[in-house]
Amino acid sequence: MYKIIQWSTGNIGRQTLAAIIDHPDLEVAGVYAFGSDKVGLDAGELCHRPRVGIEATGDVDALVEMEADCVCLTPVFYDEDILVRLLRSGKNVVASGGFIHPEGVQSEEFMERIEAACKEGDSSIFGSGVNPGFINAISILLTHACRQIESVTWDEFSYAGLYNSPESWSYMGLGLTPKEREKRGASALPDPDAPNSLDFSVFSEAVKLTADALGFEVDEYRYGEEIAVATKPIEVAWTTYETGTVAGLRHWVTGYVGDKPVLTGRVNWYMGLDLEPNWIPERSTREYLGRIAIEGEPSIHCDFGIGRGRLHDPQLVENAIDPALVATAMPVVNAIPAVCEAKPGIRTYLDLPMMAAKHLVKI
Repeated sequence: MYKIIQWSTGNIGRQTLAAIIDHPDLEVAGVYAFGSDKVGLDAGELCHRPRVGIEATGDVDALVEMEADCVCLTPVFYDEDILVRLLRSGKNVVASGGFIHPEGVQSEEFMERIEAACKEGDSSIFGSGVNPGFINAISILLTHACRQIESVTWDEFSYAGLYNSPESWSYMGLGLTPKEREKRGASALPDPDAPNSLDFSVFSEAVKLTADALGFEVDEYRYGEEIAVATKPIEVAWTTYETGTVAGLRHWVTGYVGDKPVLTGRVNWYMGLDLEPNWIPERSTREYLGRIAIEGEPSIHCDFGIGRGRLHDPQLVENAIDPALVATAMPVVNAIPAVCEAKPGIRTYLDLPMMAAKHLVKI
């Protein structure tokens, strides 16, 4: 039995916390909550589960000193110094963002701090999610059937009109006309001079991971984006995207060898179906869609959809976007045993054994 500290209880954290409570091999040891309204609540209350006798706390020192095997780190933003303390204390960490590859987008100095903390604490850290992470593991596995490879591309298609996060979409310039968005500096590109940059550069770690698996070095990373505008008003829960305003985004990072594009990771987000240009596959209107295209000998094309299943949790899965949140959370939770047994340092899919939903078969 592995003792786990859940660090934050937001959209992803509620999913990982529920999974930890449900898992026969895992036990909740502690919960960190950012909001004072959550401090003192039982862990089960925070994720629609029965009470488990563990209350959420904002006491960082107490959690660092607590005996636990692993920390499940799920906030969008985290304190780097606290992360170093957790690793030094001997706690392994699984994260739902970043740490896809040891040569991350953080500064070299920070990554060296993480490696040193792991060495001191004899601990490991692993990052995943549905994208980047899970989709890259699938892409790498599919290349196992190839004799030659020319290029690998992976796409995420997400119907964002169901994801109620107005601040995030406004931050990226949705709802503005293309000219207004350009003037404001909203961008998916890793541009420090763009005040509203999404900093999509974190996805370059997934390109580096895939390149390592295939045994070559990327010479250059190039980033790009494309917008789509509404061809008629698109109503969502929090606003209406008027005709001619930005209601769809696609952005990507490509790894080049010389002048040849070899590896591309791309995301496609859209508020509705009435867009120009319209690059939305019909299947993705019903479920989150991952699409992988390997061009080579032979070429391999693979789609996987994530949607509601017969065993869905009626308390947590409330709309079509929630299964994707579960699929973001579970590659992290299901990796906990392997990460706890791994060698110290930043570990990736290339270091760990093949993982599965072990002991989670509904019998």
